[in-house]
Amino acid sequence: MKVEERLGQTEKEYAVIELQLKKLTSDYEIEKSMWEQEKASLQGKVDVANRKDEKIIACCKSMFRKFQAVRKHLGVIRTLKIDEVDQMNTWVPNFQEMLDKALGFNAKLVSDTMEKYKKELSLRRKYFNLVQELRGNIRVFCRVRPLLEWEKQKGMGTCIRFPPTEDFMLEVPSKDAIGGKFIFEYDRVYKPDAQQRDITEDTSEYVQSVMDGYNVSIFAYGQTGSGKTWTMDGPKEDPGVNLHALQELFKVVSERVPMFEYTITMSVYEIYNNAINCLLSDPKKKKRRGGKKTEYKARVTANGVVVENGMEIEVKCRDDVLRLMDIAKSNRKTACTAMNDTSSRSHMIVIVSVQGYNVPANIEYLGKLFMVDLAGSERVAKSGVTGKRFTEALEINKSLTAPGDVMQALQKKTSYIPYRNSTLTYLMQNALGGHAKTIMFINICPTDEHVLETLSSLRFAQRVAKVELGKAQKTLRKVDRLNQKTQSNRNLRSGSSSRSLRPGSKM
Repeated sequence: MKVEERLGQTEKEYAVIELQLKKLTSDYEIEKSMWEQEKASLQGKVDVANRKDEKIIACCKSMFRKFQAVRKHLGVIRTLKIDEVDQMNTWVPNFQEMLDKALGFNAKLVSDTMEKYKKELSLRRKYFNLVQELRGNIRVFCRVRPLLEWEKQKGMGTCIRFPPTEDFMLEVPSKDAIGGKFIFEYDRVYKPDAQQRDITEDTSEYVQSVMDGYNVSIFAYGQTGSGKTWTMDGPKEDPGVNLHALQELFKVVSERVPMFEYTITMSVYEIYNNAINCLLSDPKKKKRRGGKKTEYKARVTANGVVVENGMEIEVKCRDDVLRLMDIAKSNRKTACTAMNDTSSRSHMIVIVSVQGYNVPANIEYLGKLFMVDLAGSERVAKSGVTGKRFTEALEINKSLTAPGDVMQALQKKTSYIPYRNSTLTYLMQNALGGHAKTIMFINICPTDEHVLETLSSLRFAQRVAKVELGKAQKTLRKVDRLNQKTQSNRNLRSGSSSRSLRPGSKM
């Protein structure tokens, strides 16, 4: 029995061992298959890497051969350049002689070229003024200033929208408008990111008209704090219309030498409480004999409106203009209000007179450029002014209605134009009338808080844009300076001879 039990026990153990052996054999086969697959995979990767290495080596060998060829070619080029330099060294001493032989000097050719230049210059002036007349003698540019930092900090938003592809249109969303927005169109609309150079480029073409004897007016209109002074004056490092226009004048003067001779003079006035004040005069010296203050009054003459006792100073360069503008700005009246820290309390008018002389044609041109920085309109309830500043605000708002009355009369072509309603329009009548070319900048404050003032300014600008001033006329006259100088010299000689013969002298 024990032997049988042991045999059975042994058979069971053998069965277990045999089962384990089969399992181990199966695992071994699986592992072997996996290792063979991995070996095959690695061998494939090695083969790919070897092929890549062979390609890289072949590419390097090819590049090396090309590099050798390039280096050889550079050597040839270097040799050629050295030969060229040697040849130039032999030619340069004789270059001036060769140039003289090639060009020569033909007096007739130079004369014909100058005649063609004069004709071309005359045609250019004619066509330019024709284009300006076709456009209309009055143009309206709208400039929207950016939000100021303190306005952003207060969370103010903008009430202006700009169509993405248009530069002559803007929109003001409103529940009162048809379609939910008011749409305004002008000759040009400048967005808040517009630079000073963008603004001044569109006015520079008018400067040429001044040089040819036309009167031109450029003025900025808008509520207080809308950026009028920045547009017209600007800082020295980024100047506005005033300085840029004068620089254009100086540029034209230099381009037209020696065919033209020009004299440019400059006056700067302010209109404060409807009275004229010369900003170039020393405030300490503005008293006449007897202790009375100097009075500045506008009067109409044969040469247009002039200011009695006003200073008119010749300018020849940028530095002259900057010096005079610094004097004028230091004398202009400004004040701090709730809407503007440096609110202009007067209208500032820069008058540039240009006297040009066409030497070959013996024609004298007389043109004037009026550049006006109007004081800003303001609502007394918002600006918070009292006392003296309150009186100033009333005078400013009253005087700003006068240009509107003049524009309305011009639009309706009435026989009477109310220039005398205000000192401002009376002084500017040469630039606003039918013989002038006019540009108006409408400056806009974009904040929601001032949407009513913004709409008022935009509507006024739309009315101005419809005004037709008619064909502008230049001021010129025929003169003969050569004969005048000859006659003057004869008179001087004659006077000297008569003075040398005294009673009792011998001939």
